[in-house]
Amino acid sequence: MTINLFYLLLIFVVINIRAYYIMWKDKKVAVANNGGTGEGRISEASLFLTSLLMGFVGIGLGMLILRHKMRKPYFVKGVPFTLLYNVLLVLLIMEKLEEDYHWQFVFEMPIG
Repeated sequence: MTINLFYLLLIFVVINIRAYYIMWKDKKVAVANNGGTGEGRISEASLFLTSLLMGFVGIGLGMLILRHKMRKPYFVKGVPFTLLYNVLLVLLIMEKLEEDYHWQFVFEMPIG
């Protein structure tokens, strides 16, 4: 079986656009509530889980560009860790699929 990584890359981009959006939304609500908790806030657990589930680029950019969650040491240290976690997980899964199921991974841009 051949898997085109182009489509997986598209899914990755969509996940990270969504991750950035939820950081932006939480920042917007936080500013409106003077930093307090309130209705419409997104839990820190949800933000961190999004980072663990391949949304680390969007969450990381949200932290840097929006200056959101930068005072939280577990976010500042944890989001880069989720990058490492995700890269290792993907490499292990790809290796396992190639060895056990003889899957081939290619990157081809669909033309026309």
